[in-house]
Amino acid sequence: MNFKHPYFNEGAIERLYRDYMQYGCLYIAFDFDNTIWDYDKYKNNYTNIKEAVNWDIVNILKKAKSHGMKLILWTSCPTQQDEIIKNDLCKAWGICPDYLNWSPLSPGAVKPHFNLLLDDRAGLESSVYILNEVLKRIN
Repeated sequence: MNFKHPYFNEGAIERLYRDYMQYGCLYIAFDFDNTIWDYDKYKNNYTNIKEAVNWDIVNILKKAKSHGMKLILWTSCPTQQDEIIKNDLCKAWGICPDYLNWSPLSPGAVKPHFNLLLDDRAGLESSVYILNEVLKRIN
């Protein structure tokens, strides 16, 4: 298939970089399970297990935050207590989400608003690549 879209990797990088330069902020949503936490191996044993954490993704989120980007922890949880545990673990690892399962630019909307989503089920490798390239341009 020779399908080309203007917002595939390079186009997405350029668009996000322009948005960041114009607004001074991007909203980066990220999932917890199998994105920053190895759910397949550790399941919901949500404790501070260093081996369960994907430190590469944690570090890129910390870098995004250091550039004034807003972080949205967007995760499925059976209970509110699970949300709190995941949010607290993120804080312990230095991520400090600005929002938890809430989109500040479209509150109450069916479709959440964010500039980029890091999620194991939504093209995680491409999203991490795009965010990393935008961060390189900002430096």
